[in-house]
Amino acid sequence: MSRWWIAFGLFSLALCQPAWAESCKSILGNNPAAPSGVYSIDPDDEGPLGSVDVVCDMVRDGGGWTFGLKTWYQSGLHSLTGSAGTTADALTLKGNPYKLSDDVIRAIIGLSENFDVLADQAGYNSAYSTGNHEYVVLRNFTGTWTFGAQMPVSSTATTMNSYRASDNTLAWTGALSCGGRGGPGINCYDVVSNNPMGGSGCAINMGTSSNSGWHHFYMAETNSDSYLYICNGAQHSSGYNMNHRFWFRETAKSNQSALSVSSDPSAIMFGSTSTLSTSGGSGTGAVSFAITAGSEFCEVSSTTVTGIGVGSCTVTATKAGDGMFNPASATVDITVSRAEQADLAAVASPLNIVFGATSTLSTTGGSGSGAVGFAVTAGSDFCDVSDTTLTGIGVGTCTVTATKAGDDYYNVATAEVNVTVDRANQAALTAMASPSTIGFGGSSTLGSSGGSGTGAVSFAISSGGTFCSISENILSGIGVGTCTVTATKAADSNFAAATASVDVVVDKASQATLTASATPASIKIGEDSELSTSGGSGSGAVTFAVTAGSTFCSISDTTLSGTDVGTCTVTASKAADDNYLAATATVDVTVENAAPTLSLTPTLFLLEDLGSGLVFTVGDDQTPAADLVVSLASDNQTLLADANLATNLTVDDANRILDLQLEPDANGVAVITVRVTDGASAFTEGQSTVTVGAVNDAPSAAFAGNEVWPAGESGAKAVTDFASLFNPGPGNESDQTVSIELATESDPSGVLSGISIDGSGTLSYTLTGNSGAARIRLQAVDDGGTANGGVDRGQAVTRRIIVGDGVDVTVSIWRGAPVGKLGEAMVKGSTLAEYSVEVRNNSAQDANGLRLRVSPIIGLTNVLWNCVISSCTPPNGSGEIDTQVDLQAGGVLLLGLSGSVDINVPFVEISAQATLPQGAVVLLSDDDRRVLIESTGGNGVYKSGFE
Repeated sequence: MSRWWIAFGLFSLALCQPAWAESCKSILGNNPAAPSGVYSIDPDDEGPLGSVDVVCDMVRDGGGWTFGLKTWYQSGLHSLTGSAGTTADALTLKGNPYKLSDDVIRAIIGLSENFDVLADQAGYNSAYSTGNHEYVVLRNFTGTWTFGAQMPVSSTATTMNSYRASDNTLAWTGALSCGGRGGPGINCYDVVSNNPMGGSGCAINMGTSSNSGWHHFYMAETNSDSYLYICNGAQHSSGYNMNHRFWFRETAKSNQSALSVSSDPSAIMFGSTSTLSTSGGSGTGAVSFAITAGSEFCEVSSTTVTGIGVGSCTVTATKAGDGMFNPASATVDITVSRAEQADLAAVASPLNIVFGATSTLSTTGGSGSGAVGFAVTAGSDFCDVSDTTLTGIGVGTCTVTATKAGDDYYNVATAEVNVTVDRANQAALTAMASPSTIGFGGSSTLGSSGGSGTGAVSFAISSGGTFCSISENILSGIGVGTCTVTATKAADSNFAAATASVDVVVDKASQATLTASATPASIKIGEDSELSTSGGSGSGAVTFAVTAGSTFCSISDTTLSGTDVGTCTVTASKAADDNYLAATATVDVTVENAAPTLSLTPTLFLLEDLGSGLVFTVGDDQTPAADLVVSLASDNQTLLADANLATNLTVDDANRILDLQLEPDANGVAVITVRVTDGASAFTEGQSTVTVGAVNDAPSAAFAGNEVWPAGESGAKAVTDFASLFNPGPGNESDQTVSIELATESDPSGVLSGISIDGSGTLSYTLTGNSGAARIRLQAVDDGGTANGGVDRGQAVTRRIIVGDGVDVTVSIWRGAPVGKLGEAMVKGSTLAEYSVEVRNNSAQDANGLRLRVSPIIGLTNVLWNCVISSCTPPNGSGEIDTQVDLQAGGVLLLGLSGSVDINVPFVEISAQATLPQGAVVLLSDDDRRVLIESTGGNGVYKSGFE
């Protein structure tokens, strides 16, 4: 069964841990900190009684009291064996009576039927006391509990204590005869010992009256009244606002929860300690420790165990019993092992001896009574030990280990000491060199005499290492000077190494054969030859000088230059150095005539049909530049013909200018070979690669004239060969394709509903039936592209498609002189400018009464004009232009004008307007007016005629 108990402080609500307890005493035993309050218990441990809520007092007289009965005079509980009220009624002043059933109280008391009762009261009897001052404990009552009848006399002797309620101070201890009197329950009256005398016999008199005959402990008198008279602190309840309360506590003790004891550490060494501790157990009993086995190995003081011998001991921990629990014990074993000795040090005096000498051995430190011994543990070839004496028997270092034996309480301890045995000195050693003086590069044989032992002899340079070197016993001279050789006879097993020295002198030597070289040995005038040497010896610097034929050669450092035709002799000198004498050698060099020089641009890029100049420079040391002969050849005659090369070469002393005349419309790559020959027939050749980039020429085509239709004409039309004579350009562009680009520039009357031209030149269009005119623009276009400034479009032309009556004229303006940009011409001195104004009748109807007006011209002075084509009225004049003409269908009016450019005006502006008489039908009037504006600084601006 899973149960919970509830605590009410001393009597306030708190939720606590799950309960398995049968009473308030068992709750307190399992949780000494449990507070007073209401708990749920199972007094018969899951028997038929089930869970019961009870009020617990966990404070007074050690706590563990279960509230069993609340009653007063004629409370109605007289002889009730069942339960009454709830825990909420238990602690109130009167109100409802409260009682646990006899079965529950008997289950709490247990099978021993031995228990204690605590009696107190709520409220007080003001006739006998000034307050509620007293509570009483009846101890060691034995009997079967019932409140249904009078309890018999206790089968065990009882005692009783009275306490002051305010501070729990003991007021009286004694005994009354309990049982066998009064009403139901336990009732006590006759004095067995220490008569309280109604309060006067108490250590504390808590009442207001004294009556030596009053000493009552009554749960119920025969009249159902309840009494509590010991030290006058409590009273009977009849007639007063008070009630008595009775609390029960079983006296049977419980076993403690499992007790565990531990030691830290569990194994110790002789003389060290371990700390004891426990966990578990129950109640307030003190814990003590004792050695229960192996006391010769351990002793205990409080919680500390000390190792006093080597072995194992058992420590028993005992937690004493208290009012609720029996004593409990547990054991732990502790092992005591031998201790480590204090640091042991081995000593040898002296530490260094020579072969055959002795050293005395000893120790310091250690612990216990173990004996000390010595032994050679390393280097036994060098030392021997007898007792405490060490003797050197070989050269080296030996290790001696001192061992202090263990005893009953300490382990074995060891320590080491190293002793060095040195070698003896050899007899005198003499070094020798034969011969003792050598030349640089020569050698001497080394030897020695004297010394001792079997050690090998070696030789080394100890000073003058730059003059000598040694290989085994041979010394070689490597520098000029004196070196010192040290001979060393090595140590052997009995003797130390020995040394001796000897001096050797090294003199300078002659160099090895020196050879002079010139590469090449034959050069042209102005060419160079590189001088060098091989052989010789040492680090001396090499120099060169012309010792014969100095008019033909000159030298700078190691470079010889040819200055004239002939042969020169060069002497090489390798200087002496620290080790070698000086040495010389000679070489002859022949100087011949040099070929002329040629400086030529290796590559040149041109555009098709655009010539250019190829400039190159020639020269020669013997022949004047003007007399050098130049020949030219091309490997591509279709691009650059040899005949053109020869006739287009200009001579300017050392400079030659070749005017490259390209074959028309040719492109590609040509390599020009240039040969320059001097007066002695020596020549030099060079090449220049000329790349000519293709430039597309503009295509062309011929176009038929305007299309004219009567009014009302409509429907689809096709004009074959409207465009003809398709020409992509020169012959090298014959693989290009020419097409016609068509655009409708103006159709204000909606004459056309569609128009196109195909690759054969057939013009197709559809007339809507509207009268008027449409202007179309046609232009030949090829697929040659515009790379390198190429042109892929021909001259654009305009044509009209006219339906019905009406006149369509076009005005154009252009400058005829000076040619080019006006501003540039003025810079060159031009001051007169000539312009043309053209009016063209594009229609099939005469333009009678056409008027041409030119606004006052800006930027020109002294303007003169005249009609060149067609009869004008007036035909000519000066200043402002206003003339009239009858212009036939398809006819042209051409008017020429001239004037002086006004240098004070930055531009020239000419505005021309053609108009027809009122009532005339005018077609496409957007080009009846033109304005030309061009800067006297060189830029022209053209405006349309419908501003």
